[in-house]
Amino acid sequence: MLPNTGESCPEAQSMGVNALVLSGGDDIGATPLRDASEIVLLRWTASRDLPVLGVCRGLQMLQHYFGGGLDRLDPERHVRARHPLGWMDRKKEMERREINSYHQLGLLPDTLVPELETLALCPEDGSVKVLRARHLPWLGIIWHPEREAVPHPEDLKLFRRHSVLRRAPEVAPAAA
Repeated sequence: MLPNTGESCPEAQSMGVNALVLSGGDDIGATPLRDASEIVLLRWTASRDLPVLGVCRGLQMLQHYFGGGLDRLDPERHVRARHPLGWMDRKKEMERREINSYHQLGLLPDTLVPELETLALCPEDGSVKVLRARHLPWLGIIWHPEREAVPHPEDLKLFRRHSVLRRAPEVAPAAA
């Protein structure tokens, strides 16, 4: 856990951070110090080609980092709701699972900045559910795997498949 200082990243450097998880939380703009801290951290990770996983607000922050805006989505479909996830890869069978949704701000494909690409959508309204950076090891998902009663095995496979966890060096267990 890194503090929201809004400044440079000496804590990340001194702690040996080798990957970053941007978690969910308030909408961008509601917590300016956190927004500033996350932008600085993204600049820092980009300069080192470090993996980033953006979860919900974290996905939104990836779009914001590259200068893109967000779209207001239907609250009945996206606030404390569940909906299907549909993959963009037409070669594989579309995954038929539901994901949770706790956000009203999101992205539509025509709003997505050129530095990011869509991997999965909500088939009901076409909003972006999974994205990745084209030239950085950054992945964003707009659901909360940690809020599921039982973790879905496809979530960890997704993170590994897109190099978010694979590129981070293994951490040795602490000595007793």
